[in-house]
Amino acid sequence: MRLCAAAAAAGAVLAAVAAAPLPNAHACLPPYDSFPFCDTSLTVQERVDWLVANLTLDEKVSLMQDGQPSIDRLGIPFWNWNLEGLHGLGSTCLEGRCPTIFPAPPTLGAAFNTSLMAAMGLAISDEVRAMNNNNGTRQYDNRPVDPTLWLPSINLNVNVQWGRNTEVFSEDPLLAGRLAAHLVRAVQWGGGSAGEGYLKVIGATKHFSFYQVETNRFAFNAVVAPHDALTYLLSWQVLAAEGGNAGAMCAYPAVNGVPMCANAALETGLLKQTYGMGIGNGSYVQGDCGAIEFIADQHGYAANFSQAAAMALNAGTDIDCGSIYPQYLPDAIASGMTTEAALDASLRRTFYLQFLTGRFDPLAGQPYSRIPLEELGSPAHAALSFDAALQGMVLLRNDAGVLPLPTGKRIAVIGPHGNTTGDLAGTYFEWLCPGGQDDTSCVPSIYDAVTVANGGSVSYIEGCDMVDPGVTDIPAAVAAAQAADIVLLALGINGEVCGEGVDRANISLPGAQSQLAQAVLAVGKPTAVVLITGAQLGIDEIVSAPGPVAIVNAGAPGNQGGLPIAHQLFGRSNRWGKLPYTMYYANISEILDPFSYSMTDAPGRTYKYYTGPALYPFGWGLSYTTFNLSQPQVQTASESGEERGAASAATGRGKKGHARSGYKHGLRAAQSPAAITSPTASLAVSVQVSNTGAVTGDEVVLCIVKPQAASVAANVPGGNDTLAKQILADFTRVTLSPGQNTVVTFNLTAAALGLGSIGGDVVLADGWYDVVLSNGAMEVAVPVQVALSAAALRGGAENGVRSVGDTVMGAGNAVEAGALQRQQQDGRYVVLHPYPLPRPEA
Repeated sequence: MRLCAAAAAAGAVLAAVAAAPLPNAHACLPPYDSFPFCDTSLTVQERVDWLVANLTLDEKVSLMQDGQPSIDRLGIPFWNWNLEGLHGLGSTCLEGRCPTIFPAPPTLGAAFNTSLMAAMGLAISDEVRAMNNNNGTRQYDNRPVDPTLWLPSINLNVNVQWGRNTEVFSEDPLLAGRLAAHLVRAVQWGGGSAGEGYLKVIGATKHFSFYQVETNRFAFNAVVAPHDALTYLLSWQVLAAEGGNAGAMCAYPAVNGVPMCANAALETGLLKQTYGMGIGNGSYVQGDCGAIEFIADQHGYAANFSQAAAMALNAGTDIDCGSIYPQYLPDAIASGMTTEAALDASLRRTFYLQFLTGRFDPLAGQPYSRIPLEELGSPAHAALSFDAALQGMVLLRNDAGVLPLPTGKRIAVIGPHGNTTGDLAGTYFEWLCPGGQDDTSCVPSIYDAVTVANGGSVSYIEGCDMVDPGVTDIPAAVAAAQAADIVLLALGINGEVCGEGVDRANISLPGAQSQLAQAVLAVGKPTAVVLITGAQLGIDEIVSAPGPVAIVNAGAPGNQGGLPIAHQLFGRSNRWGKLPYTMYYANISEILDPFSYSMTDAPGRTYKYYTGPALYPFGWGLSYTTFNLSQPQVQTASESGEERGAASAATGRGKKGHARSGYKHGLRAAQSPAAITSPTASLAVSVQVSNTGAVTGDEVVLCIVKPQAASVAANVPGGNDTLAKQILADFTRVTLSPGQNTVVTFNLTAAALGLGSIGGDVVLADGWYDVVLSNGAMEVAVPVQVALSAAALRGGAENGVRSVGDTVMGAGNAVEAGALQRQQQDGRYVVLHPYPLPRPEA
C-alpha cells in the first residue's frame, strides 16, 4: 500500500510539472536537447563556444538586439533584454496580481540602508522569476518577462534641473554605488546557496556615464575634466567592486567628443577591464534605445550607420536597443570596419550570462524555476515597500506641536498632491493595478490614508493645478484652512514636470503652488507640508514661514501610496531618513550652468564642493525623538594590524540655521591626534549613539572626511582649485528604543582620505583631516594627521609634476598645467589610484 501511495504521489507531482507552463525563453527542450550546447557535462564556456560557432552570420547579427528573435532550427526561443526594474518590475499584471513598485530611488537613497536594498533586490528578482515561470509579459511590444533587468540608475543628482534626478539615489557617488551594489548583488544572486549556482536575474545598470541633461540629450557632448570625472565614475567603481554587476547600459551623451556607446576606453578599458564588470566570462553593455543610431545621425561621429555599428561593436557595446546592428553589421563586417570575430566575442559574453541563468539546462534542478506566481505583489513584498517608504521620508522641520498629528481633529488636506494616486509611485513602471497602465485605483491617496488614520473629519481642496498657474482655487483653500484644526499641505512635482526627456527650467514649485502655500501658511494653523518629489525643490517661502510648521520630504513612496505617509505623520512609526542631496534655494538654477560638468566652478556642486547657502544640507533629517553622539574614538593601524595611534575628540556642532532642541552644540578640542604614515594604514572610528528621547526611532550616522585646506591643499596637485570640502566615507542606520545606546564603528582604509588631483589621480596627501560623525543635525569629529614616511613616498609613489601637455580623457582639452606646477613642486603625496583613462600628450 505504501508503494502504491508513493507511486500515486510521484505521479501527481509529475502531472503537476507537466501541466505547469514552461518559463519564457527556455531552450534545450525535446527534440533539440541533443545539441552539444545542451550538454550539461560540458563547461559553460564550451557550450557557449559550440553554440556561437554553429550560428550563421545572419543569425548572429539578429541576436545583437534587445529583442532577440528565435533560432527555430536550434529550438532557441525569443529572448527579451528590454525589461525595466528601476524600483520594481516594469510589467503588466497577471491573474489579478501586480508587481510591487517600491519607493522611487531618491526615497530609497534617503533611507541610507544597504540591507533594505538587499531585501528589495531579493523581492524584485522573485517577482521577475515568478512572471518568467508563468509566461508573464511587459506591456512594451507584449514582450516576455525574461530573467534580465535594467536596474538601477547610478547617475548622480549633480545638475539640479535634470529631469531624471527622479531616477537616481543621490548626489553622492559612494552612497549611489553602495546602495546599487547591495541591490544588484541580491537581484543576481539573491538565492545564495539555495540558488544551486544559478544566476537569478542578469542586472544591467544605467546609464554609463556622464548623463545629466535631457535637453538635446541625443547629441549632447559632455566636456569633463579628469578631476571632475572622478566624481561621476566613482559610483560605477563601487558597484563593480562590491556588487559585481553583470552589465551596464551605455548612455546617450558623447564625452569629450566620443559618444559613450562608441567609447572603447570607457566601455571596455575602464568598465570591463579596470573595474572588472561582469560574471566569469560573461558581461554585456546594452546601448540605450537609439544610442547606436545616434552615433551617426545625432553626434555625427560616424559617417553612416554601418560605421556607427562597427564603432559600437568595436568599443564593446553588445546589445542594440534599436535596429542598427541587425541591419548594418553585415555591411560593416563585409567592408572591414569590424570583424566577425568581434561579433563572436560579443555573443559569447552575452550567451555566457544566459547560460548562467539556467536557460539551457533541465528545469528539474533549478530552484528559481519553481518560484510561484504568488510572489508577485505578495503581502510580504507590500510590507517591505511600506517600510522602505517610512525609512525614506525626511523630517526637515518640526515646530513644537505639529507632528506627530493627533487623531480625531478636523484636518484639511490641501494641494495638488492631496488626492493623487499614480504620481505617488514615482516614474518608470508599467502597471500598478489590474485594470491596465492607466489604472491607479489600487494606490491610496494621501487624503484617503489620512481619512482612515484620523478617525475624525477630513476635507480635501486641491487649491491649484500641479503645473498650470492659471488653474487655482486659493480662496477655497484658505477657507478650508480656517475651518480646520490642522492643515496638511501636499505639494510637489510629477513626471510631467521632471522626468525622462523633461528638464526643469528651475527648481521652484511649479504652477501656483508657491502662492497657494503662502496663502495657506498665512492662516497660521498648525501645518504639515508634505512634499511629493524625486528631486530638490526650492521651497524658500515655506522654510522661512513663521509656523507652526512641519516639513516632510516624502519623496515618492511607491504603490503603497499615502498609507506610509499617514502612518508616520500620526506617529505610528518613527523611521525617518536623511537628505541624499543638498536642498538649495530656488535661485540656484540661475547660478549653476546645467550643461557644465565642473564640480568646482564657484560656488561648487553637491555637498562635496558647494560653498554657498542651502535650505537644508546633505544628510539633514530630524526625528520624533532625540539622539546624541558621543566623543568618537579612532585607532590607526598598519596593514599588518599593528596599532599606530589613537585619539578621541568631539564637536557638538549644530548646522547653522537648523539647530533643533535636543542636539548638542559647541566645539571641544581634539586630544592625541591619530597619524597615518602609509597608504596601507587603516582607521577604525567608533562613536556611541544614544536615544535620549522618549520614542523608539531610527538614526542614520554618516562618516565624513573633511580635509583641512590650510594644511592639505598645498600637497594636492591642483590645490584649493580642486580640493573637496568634504567626502562621505561610510554610513549606517540603527534603531534604538528610549534610553538605549549602541556603538557604531566605521572601518576605513587610508583611501577614505583620498583626494582627487587636477590630473585625475586619487592621492593621499600630507596634512590634517577631520573625520566627522554626523546625524545631520549634530556633528562630532576627531582629527587625523597624514604624515607620510620617507619609505611611503619612495614606494613607487608618484611625487612630482605631470607634463604641461596633459589632456582630459584624450579629448584635447588642456589641463591648466601651469597652476598644477606651481601647486605641486613641494607637495607630499602618494598616488593611491592613477587616473584610469587615456591622457595622451597634446
